[in-house]
Amino acid sequence: MDKVTLPLIVYLMVPAVGLCGAVKAKPNSSSAVGTGFVTRSGPTLYLNNHVFRFAGANIDWLGLVSDTWKDTYYPSAYEVDDAFATIQEMGGTVVRSQTLGIGVNCDKCIEPSLGRFNQEALRHIDYAIKSAGEHGIKLVIPLSETALVCTGEEPVFPLFYSGNMCNFVRWRDSTNIRDFIANPTIIKDFERYIDVVLNHVNTYTGVAYKDDPTILGWENCNGCGTFITRGGSQSDMKSLASWVQEIGQHIKQVDEQHLYEDGSSLFTNDPEVARAASVDIISEEIYPFWDRVMGISQGTSPHTTTPSDVANLAAKVVADGKVFIVREFGWDVNNWKTPEELQKLLDEFLKDSNISGEIFWCLRGHSTDHGYMPVPNPAPASYTKPVPDIDSGDWWAFYYPGKATRWNTLNDMRVRGQMLRTHMYAMNSASPAPRHVIPRAPAITHLDEGSIEWRGSAGADTYSIQRGPKKDGPWTTLCDRCATDVEGSWNDPSPETTSRWYRVIPYSLDGVPGTPSQAQRHLESYVRDR
Repeated sequence: MDKVTLPLIVYLMVPAVGLCGAVKAKPNSSSAVGTGFVTRSGPTLYLNNHVFRFAGANIDWLGLVSDTWKDTYYPSAYEVDDAFATIQEMGGTVVRSQTLGIGVNCDKCIEPSLGRFNQEALRHIDYAIKSAGEHGIKLVIPLSETALVCTGEEPVFPLFYSGNMCNFVRWRDSTNIRDFIANPTIIKDFERYIDVVLNHVNTYTGVAYKDDPTILGWENCNGCGTFITRGGSQSDMKSLASWVQEIGQHIKQVDEQHLYEDGSSLFTNDPEVARAASVDIISEEIYPFWDRVMGISQGTSPHTTTPSDVANLAAKVVADGKVFIVREFGWDVNNWKTPEELQKLLDEFLKDSNISGEIFWCLRGHSTDHGYMPVPNPAPASYTKPVPDIDSGDWWAFYYPGKATRWNTLNDMRVRGQMLRTHMYAMNSASPAPRHVIPRAPAITHLDEGSIEWRGSAGADTYSIQRGPKKDGPWTTLCDRCATDVEGSWNDPSPETTSRWYRVIPYSLDGVPGTPSQAQRHLESYVRDR
């Protein structure tokens, strides 16, 4: 094929420095958010002398991507930058990313095997942290992932591709899931892993992770107490509380500047665990969908399903003097059947001062080549069960401004996306939301016999395609805002034209044109490597 492929754009670094203190309320902005350490006093977060409340997104794949939960690859610099620019356009100020801190037992992971650490994996994480700082985004970084059991093959839950607690257990020839929190040798293995992450010096910024104010805090694990304590054993609860306290103490011995979040619970909250002295933040997940699935498979009853459930849990955490945040919540039709139901949840978040922050699950961005990143492990076309396959991203993958997936229509995702945007700005004390960002220039990545593909621009709603006889035109509009990133491509209806220069113009959600792409000429038998 005759193709033109353009090189990857890498942006310049703008370092973030500073310290924070305490007490006034002030609107947050992306430029202010990146400049100091987030601290807490009792149940309240502060940044740069002001109360800090936030909204943001989970972007699990910033350190390592899997579209099938099996095959992995490192995201490109463009994909990372685009994701942060998208959250910035949506008004978010915090991103939680599992693969910036969870990475064991795979070739591209941080610790591929016990005691062996992968500097290439850390360099990709370096870039993501650098980019977050440039975009004024704070990071919440989990350090381990939950598992059901450590025997046989567990069901493939999201993020198992980057490892989980059972990898540490199996490395020590055990299959007892409780050993992750009770076996001293395994705890020391996990603490050594934590040390490597926290002490690593970013190759782009020269700043150790433990000294970087871009990071809001470290989360011990994503729900790892759930299946250890599901039987309700008092002994297991005490072991979990002891483990939460020990991991927090260890983190703070290495890193005195960042906050420590306990994410060990899932759909419930144990008071003994929550009161561990080293803990700054208690987090929980809000998924009516997961409550239904777990209720069916584990025989448990729903816990945090309604807005009032969230309020009750937040009040308990705050009464214990801890910060409460929602580390994940579903935005989609399988959690909230109508936009109105979702809005009730968002309104509860906003009005309840006991909730310091909330982070929706889960953003997918533009692909390096063209269009959007694929839906992770999409359900087969023949799948007709009334409850979506838990292995599939079809029910939760969010694309901005919108894309149809198996369970979410294009229009519904667009509506909910704008609801999230309005809410994020309000949570960040900027209401009403500003006009939509004017998108940057896209980049044409392929030309082949009139078929045009381009790398999308964060915040772009539609694109126009123009053709001209020379690099500087004059330009004829062939496609007037008729293309989107859902396709990321367009075919010229008259490609036989002898001299063909093309350019792509992005338009914001307000209909404002952005900067056109660089003009590219179709040349016979010409290929440029990316």
